[in-house]
Amino acid sequence: MNLLLQNGEFIDKVAHRPWPKPNQPWIIYQEWNDVLFLHSRINPEILRELVPSTLDLEPFENDYWVSIVVFRLEKARPRFCPHIPLVSNFHEINVRTYVRMADKRGVFFLDIEAEKWISCKLANIFSGLNYRKSTIKREKLDSCIQIRNSKSKKNFTLDLEYKITSPIDNKSTLDKNLTELYSVYVTQKSGNLTRFQVHHKEWDLYKTSNTRMNLDYTLDKMHIDSSKIELAHYSPGVQVIAWNREYV
Repeated sequence: MNLLLQNGEFIDKVAHRPWPKPNQPWIIYQEWNDVLFLHSRINPEILRELVPSTLDLEPFENDYWVSIVVFRLEKARPRFCPHIPLVSNFHEINVRTYVRMADKRGVFFLDIEAEKWISCKLANIFSGLNYRKSTIKREKLDSCIQIRNSKSKKNFTLDLEYKITSPIDNKSTLDKNLTELYSVYVTQKSGNLTRFQVHHKEWDLYKTSNTRMNLDYTLDKMHIDSSKIELAHYSPGVQVIAWNREYV
């Protein structure tokens, strides 16, 4: 266990990983909490125009997917440093697709939006992740959670109310493929492609039922609305460690 890292037992749980953890020391700790995954199938010809040619698109059961992931990022901090709630805790929505480079399958971010301007700025500086400031409001109402992302620099609206139902005790291969990813690929502002390797325990997943969903997302030729969401997962969250960027 490392300084300022409590409940760090997850670091040594590796049986679920598709490859070993990096040998180098990790540099970032954070938590991804109250996570909602919304999954949609996408035409690979549209995806190919959005993803660098050095990355292979990764199909699951002969289909290609984009996921909208809504969560609260908490306690983000460098190793051996305390977290600062003002910048370490914020709501985030990212849009990702699934890719592969050689033997490492992962996600490629098409969009990353966050609630706080200062958090976006610091993340852009230190990681190269292209965070955008957005209006994101999320609140718990009885057994429901409402998410409103009503203002964005892009055409992105999400107004959703859903209920968390039963745990997924026997995950399908698709359930695992859409959630268990340990590499994040990012195009830096310089145009270079980088990879961040991450580690966390296996996701605890739950089914959800929607009572209201208004989704409208457009990126170039790709359009996703409420009717195109075919699968959803909820997770209470995971503790995460990440290693320094790798230029690939």
